[in-house]
Amino acid sequence: PYAVVAHSFGAAATAVALRDGMKVERAVFLSPPADPLAGIQDFAKTVGLAEDVWRRMAERIEARFGMRLADLALPGFVSRLDVPLRIFHDVEDREVPLAAGEAVARAWPGAKLTRTEGLGHFRILYAPEVLVPAVDFLAEGRPSNAWPGPELLASVAQARATPRGVHGG
Repeated sequence: PYAVVAHSFGAAATAVALRDGMKVERAVFLSPPADPLAGIQDFAKTVGLAEDVWRRMAERIEARFGMRLADLALPGFVSRLDVPLRIFHDVEDREVPLAAGEAVARAWPGAKLTRTEGLGHFRILYAPEVLVPAVDFLAEGRPSNAWPGPELLASVAQARATPRGVHGG
């Protein structure tokens, strides 16, 4: 594939896939977690799981997938990746704190982080102020025979007319 766009734990899984040999020319991450184990701990606190319960849950995940969650902490390995990355993360994200996106951006060479406001963890997925710069970033290096088709171009043009709530960049 030319590019990948991934959200939340999908972004973490994508980073692992890139580490393990997947090849893309560009990547966009929305609300990436820096450390899946910390994400499990945060989830456990949110739903009131006891420590022994979330630890067993983490052990089961590790056994199921045959890898240690500690080895999936993005800041520990993304410095070796050479894929241009654009990160979008909302300052009010309750599921994955902004600090996680900042940690990934600091560790990933050349990554660019854009902070948004008022989008949270899910509205960031379809907000024009994220979609337009994400598509522009992906289009910068695209092969001449690749997307976008007329439908995408029309929707991006429409989205460009309504940018709001973006900081940094």
